[in-house]
Amino acid sequence: MNLSIRERILLNIVIILGLFFSVTNLIPISVLPFIVFSLLAPFIFVTSLKIPKVSFWTAVFFTISIINILVYSPNSFIDPSFYRWDGNFFVSFLPLLFLPLLPENNSNIKKIITIFVIFAILSNLIFVIYQTFFGFTVTGLFLATNAFGGFMMIVLSFAFSNFFYSRKNTFNLIILGLAVMLLLMSYSRGSILAIAAAIICVFFNRRGNFFITRFALLFIVLTQAIILYFTYPVYEASPFDAYAFAISGDEDTKVSNIFIRVYENWPRGLHMFLHSPIFGTGLGSANDLPHILEQNSYIQFNQNSIRIYNSSHAHHTFLHVMGEMGIIGLIILIMLLKSIYFEIIHTRYDMSISVGLEIAFFALIFASFTEHRLFSPSNVFPFILIFLLNYKNFNMTYKNEK
Repeated sequence: MNLSIRERILLNIVIILGLFFSVTNLIPISVLPFIVFSLLAPFIFVTSLKIPKVSFWTAVFFTISIINILVYSPNSFIDPSFYRWDGNFFVSFLPLLFLPLLPENNSNIKKIITIFVIFAILSNLIFVIYQTFFGFTVTGLFLATNAFGGFMMIVLSFAFSNFFYSRKNTFNLIILGLAVMLLLMSYSRGSILAIAAAIICVFFNRRGNFFITRFALLFIVLTQAIILYFTYPVYEASPFDAYAFAISGDEDTKVSNIFIRVYENWPRGLHMFLHSPIFGTGLGSANDLPHILEQNSYIQFNQNSIRIYNSSHAHHTFLHVMGEMGIIGLIILIMLLKSIYFEIIHTRYDMSISVGLEIAFFALIFASFTEHRLFSPSNVFPFILIFLLNYKNFNMTYKNEK
């Protein structure tokens, strides 16, 4: 399938429109590009264009996921709530299948991203001022602090790269300062720590020193493994008592959330994985409680007939995927992330956009160790849409070399 010039321009407009409306989840217009791409789905398989690695691994991940659901709960496909919660990655990652159809961008993508960053900051700033003045929880144009914090985490990635890797002027410094302020006001600690770690890692990555990034990821994995070594036996003995213990120690919501993560959410994902390590217990099964599983089995699905679609997941993307899709799902996800990363850092892209995408990428990775951010639309939509806009936005130096 070959799109006409008019159709390709229209596709670009749809992506840009979706990007600018990703500033809020109160009005779900940002889903427009994903609806358009879903309508194009039948045509991607008849195109004669070369399929990039990102699209290939996205297709593999989707295929494994679909097979998993067909075995575990085929009715999920016809329930809209499934795509809002348990299967939101189908929406978030769908456009990556259509990279071959994207038009080459001759427009100033850097300017579009800069305008988006300014628009995202100012539109949310108005609501933050209102919420602060009247004593409401600061969520900006979002429903939850983590959704707002995760979105600002992505916006800050590009505000940072625009100032340090494009133009160091007073205006860009103010925009950067406002982005930092809004992220701090969200009080989303996972987002704050993730963006800080991502900036440090990218700083060294761009100098050819990847040791810091590898060490940071290894340190996180080992630290969480040690935590689970002590907390998992409590969960395994009694999930209900583990949750009761987690919420009994402190009245502070943020502190309680940490205890809930380490005593109930993360152990739940590990519990699922250990009882079905190859293919997991079924996509969407993390919140289908109580889990009914055999004690000794390498391949099994949750036998509970109840299907629940909500945000009660493992609060850890990698443990969540391990639990629901097993080691097969985790390996394919890692291959997909690897393909996205190597595409981002390709030399054909403008440096400031490439750095912004790299910071956002690692921020999503780090945040996903404490939350389920990698599939969350509020976090992923702006990242994916900017990735799409930039995919064929070759810098002039690279074009001349070709």
